[in-house]
Amino acid sequence: MEKSLFDIKKYRNLLLISILLIITFGGVIYFLDLFPGGYKLDYSDIRSITIIDKGIITAEQYKVQRTEVNVLKVALLKSEITNLKGLWLMSNIIFPTLLLNVFILQKNYEKRKQYALIASVLFVALLVIVITVYMKSLNFIEKIISGLTI
Repeated sequence: MEKSLFDIKKYRNLLLISILLIITFGGVIYFLDLFPGGYKLDYSDIRSITIIDKGIITAEQYKVQRTEVNVLKVALLKSEITNLKGLWLMSNIIFPTLLLNVFILQKNYEKRKQYALIASVLFVALLVIVITVYMKSLNFIEKIISGLTI
């Protein structure tokens, strides 16, 4: 009985430490604005809006005139960028946690191997869905940017 209780405390502590590390990693990603398809909007100029496409190595800038149509498209663009950041941040928190749970379930609980299998299938399905949604969102952002009048 004591060994079982020790194992539960040991893996609970491992899980809590891992979750704290994952949340810290997510915070660093969010505050340093590190995500694939990194876009920033600059409204400092009165006559134009600057869209900055941050790549891994280089950054491209697009200056767009402030017309009524462009302002609406940029608002849509800003909303889509916010959704993309949220998806990226939540993916970086949820997937490592789920993967860690799969490893813990599979390695330590012989009677719960079916839960590890279910969690593994769920992990793969969610991964495919998130990648698909992320790619569609990036394509939509590119389509909005290409539709802006410069």
